[in-house]
Amino acid sequence: MRKILFPFQLNKEHSKEAFVMAVKLARNLNAELIMLNVFDIKADEKITQESINRQIRDNWLLAYNEVAKFNNYFLSKYARITDEIKVRFDHRFVYGREIDEILSIISKEAIDILVLPYTNKKSENKETAVIMEKDIFSNLSTSLLLIPEQFKFRSIHDILFTTDLKEHHRNESYFNEVVKYAKIFDARIHFVHFYNIGEKEPEMDDELSLLINKIIASNNKHSLKMLQSPTIQEGVEDYVNEFHIDMISVIKEDENFWTSLFHKSTSKDIVSISKIPVLYMVEKTKNLE
Repeated sequence: MRKILFPFQLNKEHSKEAFVMAVKLARNLNAELIMLNVFDIKADEKITQESINRQIRDNWLLAYNEVAKFNNYFLSKYARITDEIKVRFDHRFVYGREIDEILSIISKEAIDILVLPYTNKKSENKETAVIMEKDIFSNLSTSLLLIPEQFKFRSIHDILFTTDLKEHHRNESYFNEVVKYAKIFDARIHFVHFYNIGEKEPEMDDELSLLINKIIASNNKHSLKMLQSPTIQEGVEDYVNEFHIDMISVIKEDENFWTSLFHKSTSKDIVSISKIPVLYMVEKTKNLE
């Protein structure tokens, strides 16, 4: 059974669109949607089992109410009356550390996608930052889909897949992953390699060329381009704006690239990129099955 994991915090407005995306994915993938809320138990010298149970009960109630808000938002904004909603939900409300619970779930239950809301406000983004920095995806088939705060759900028509033509791209799993999501949304894939201005256009690896051209031959909506740009970040930003890209797909292999993509510390401010979802596939040290 396919599974999608959606961890949520209470009263976070930017979580609503992430929930919508998670529901849409669950419907189209025929997947189970795990709704996870992790809360703390406040303890002091007067703590008793009764007070612990009361805190657990109160937090469960808050979490259920939050799920009800998500459902109401989805039904009022995005659900079509003619559509039959078939989503299997698994609600999990537990106390502990969120990062530990996420790691436990994705390592034991073969989660397909971890869907996370994202905000540029550092004070509200601590949990997501920890998850991004942890090497919790190694040797797992889980992908991370980040939904930025500014994003308002819309159909995914165009996906930008940035490729650097390196040997690891011979692994068909990454391409199959992107093709899978393109089929879900009936979207076109823009395979784009950005290289520095003034450099000679790079030659593509034969196996890589064969693989991408096979994908394009199976669906002529997809395309492959070689484009010059001062930096990858600028190239991505310009391309997203020019071609109205709805989702970016990247393989995380370079820590600097990932950091610069979502933090303002980079020399070029590319915050506009984070206004659309990013499918984040971690480079595996072992071949995926």
